[in-house]
Amino acid sequence: MKLFCVLLVALSARAVFADCDCKIVPFPRSCAKECMGKALATAHYSDLTEKLGLSSSTSLKVLNTFDPKKVRSIDDYEKVLNKKEMAEVKLKLNSIDEHAVASIFGNDQTRRTGAAKH
Repeated sequence: MKLFCVLLVALSARAVFADCDCKIVPFPRSCAKECMGKALATAHYSDLTEKLGLSSSTSLKVLNTFDPKKVRSIDDYEKVLNKKEMAEVKLKLNSIDEHAVASIFGNDQTRRTGAAKH
């Protein structure tokens, strides 16, 4: 019975994360870690350096580390960023504005892929 209760709680927690709207700023408290991870995984280099103000070296670590589809939360980046970089990333993401969020989660596939406009 205990195992069933634990599984039920775990599944319902995952269902809550699936409902996170990361386009809301500040990120909803219950979704903050997931939204921060999703923002990093989705961001383009210029988003990281210009919109968030991260250093070039930190931005490159973020971009070259994970398959974006496999990032679950900001905690995934603790494996590759040192404590100082991680603190900076969290600070910047905690104060992200709606313009940066729109840029990161926007539909501008041309900018993200580098494809030519027609």
